Amino acid sequence: MLLATGCLDCRKADSTDASIHDPKNGSDWAGVYSGEIPSASGTGIDVTITLNADSTYVLRYRYLGRAEGDFTVAGKFSRSEGGTRILLDAKGIPPHYRIGKGALIQLDMNGEAISGKLADAYVLGKRGNL
Repeated sequence: MLLATGCLDCRKADSTDASIHDPKNGSDWAGVYSGEIPSASGTGIDVTITLNADSTYVLRYRYLGRAEGDFTVAGKFSRSEGGTRILLDAKGIPPHYRIGKGALIQLDMNGEAISGKLADAYVLGKRGNL
């Protein structure tokens, strides 16, 4: 299943973004993140990602305004050497995220920051620790 989240203005963001988080504790990033991201075909997508300290995840997409099309996928993820980025092993969905301060920021399909009018809509807030 391919997911089109659409981005009206996806220029690369400045790499000095103050929201980049440098985890001091190896597990401070583990937890439940959620938020609503834009959808190319609908009102939006309610996203919940659970990141576990053992490098497994559960991702749930719930399409708002649609009776069908929701899905859940589970798998493994890898972290970048610096620990500030993760890469999900899922296919057909944006797999790149940056770990921010109390947030998980979705990146585009190439692992670049989303910028423009909708950039803030791709930030998932941390809702709890594991």
